Amino acid sequence: MAASASPDDVPRAVREEEDSMAKYLRMAKIDMHIHANTPDPTFLEQAQEDNFVRLMSMNAPVPFWKSIGAQWDYVADLRARHGAALGVVSTFSVEGWSEPNWVDRTLEHLKATFRAGALGVKIWKNLGMEFIHEGKFVMPDDPKLDPIYDYVEREGKTLVAHCGEPRNCWLPLCEMTTNNDRDYFRDHPEYHMHLHPDYPAYEEQIAARDRMLAKHPGLRFCGAHLASLEWSTDILGKWLGDHPHLCVDLSDPAGAV
Repeated sequence: MAASASPDDVPRAVREEEDSMAKYLRMAKIDMHIHANTPDPTFLEQAQEDNFVRLMSMNAPVPFWKSIGAQWDYVADLRARHGAALGVVSTFSVEGWSEPNWVDRTLEHLKATFRAGALGVKIWKNLGMEFIHEGKFVMPDDPKLDPIYDYVEREGKTLVAHCGEPRNCWLPLCEMTTNNDRDYFRDHPEYHMHLHPDYPAYEEQIAARDRMLAKHPGLRFCGAHLASLEWSTDILGKWLGDHPHLCVDLSDPAGAV
């Protein structure tokens, strides 16, 4: 029978990798921004094995994903099987925006998701980068959205906002600073703002978000993807310092920090 290798026989790099993995598995972790857009529980089960004690699935009106209703149903089914380990943030559609009952209908939808356990509402980059009404982009600070934000605040829920994109989005692919941005915008040129100079600029996206926050100072707010301020920790830090009730999540652009 072969003798087992002593620690001294194991290369240092291998030992360090094994130690890192052991520490990773011991550490209780929270991932506050995932998209459980499938009925398959494999990802959730693996996360639980890896000691993720809490996950938050974000619904979003992404045109090449399943419908908002299907996303909600997937998470509801997973929550029924896995309980409190999986939280959910709902969203809403801008379909029917020009109809007189759009606000009331949207509020009823959000009310139903809150009753079913949603912890907040997510707005996506279709506001500011995709949805056009009467020839103008609808921005996150549009007055028609104020009743939505007021309701989220009254209910003590959180508004999660994917406003704009990383600043790389306005650069040519060859000048982007991270591979994940380069890959995403190569695959989705419709969102690569360098190709769409007639769309609202990066600064306009950020300004619209901040105007919305100024109108709703009591709103609990989470800026998704480092609030699209990933390019400057100084500016991000000042923004958080000026708005102590706000937070950001680290999904996607953390490699840029």
